Parts: sequence; C-alpha cells; structure tokens
Amino acid sequence: MYVEIDLAQDEPALRLLERDDFQRFKLVLRGAEDLPRASVALGAAGRLVDRERALLRIDAVRELAGPEGATDAWRERFDGMLAYAEQKGWIDQGHIEAHCEWEGGTA
Repeated sequence: MYVEIDLAQDEPALRLLERDDFQRFKLVLRGAEDLPRASVALGAAGRLVDRERALLRIDAVRELAGPEGATDAWRERFDGMLAYAEQKGWIDQGHIEAHCEWEGGTA
C-alpha cells in the first residue's frame, strides 16, 4: 500500500492506494520535487524527515483506508504489517516510517 500526494494539484490531497498490499509501504509524491509544498500537503497526517523518508501517523493511514479500513480483516492485516514494521524499527511514537518516491521531475 502507499500514500499518494499529487503536488501538481492546486490543493493536494492524500490518498491511500493498493490498500490490500500489506507487503510494502511508501509515500509517493507526484509533481515537481518541492519539500515545503509536500510538508504542507502532509499537514497533520505526518511529516517529512528528509527527501527520502516520512513519518505518517498510523491513525491517519487507518482513516485514509476509509470503510475498507473498518473491516476486521483489513485491521488484522494492517496490524500485522505494523508489528513487522515495529520489529524493523520503523514505528516511532504512533507513526510509521515510509520511503518517499518522487515522480515527476525536480523543482
């Protein structure tokens, strides 16, 4: 699964895509590489650590999953992904670390 932000939009919004893929987690930023704009777009959902890593609030990811995220099956698989991430040191105070992928050029 991955969180996407389309920075080319006037008002970039976060979307959770490939919600059933619990084997990988990343933040995909589409548009020109603009860290300040990406930070604003993330808002309260998380923060950029640097251009390659972000910390996203776990509860924000759950919210982005929408109705699917309210099912027992989805929550169980997501919790399993979080347990694995915690073993790897990718969980920090209610946040999960995500690798950033920039698509669409540089500023």
